[in-house]
Amino acid sequence: MDDQEFLQMRKAAEKLQEQLLVDAVKSGTYGRRSMAKAAQQASNFAKGDGLHPVTDIESRELRYSIKQGLRAACVSREDAAATLILMPTVLDNQMAIKRLLYVVIALLAYITHKI
Repeated sequence: MDDQEFLQMRKAAEKLQEQLLVDAVKSGTYGRRSMAKAAQQASNFAKGDGLHPVTDIESRELRYSIKQGLRAACVSREDAAATLILMPTVLDNQMAIKRLLYVVIALLAYITHKI
């Protein structure tokens, strides 16, 4: 396999991956659509920020530059900080749902008892 064929195969694989994400966004369960949208956003961000590796023609391996590695580390720290900031809100929401569940269970138990 020569270099041109390798690059064509690599581009075809990237297109297939993008098409799978598009298909998942269009048709799929709520969780699958949400996950696919998040993956698309992350991929677009990484492409725009230059965080994707470059294929080395000689070794046919993906290579990252030092600058890409440092930038990726900074982005991951930002993501971790954002997750920690958002987590209390998510947990509060889960507690509210849990309380609502208890109320519904109690109401159903009352209705069952009366019937």
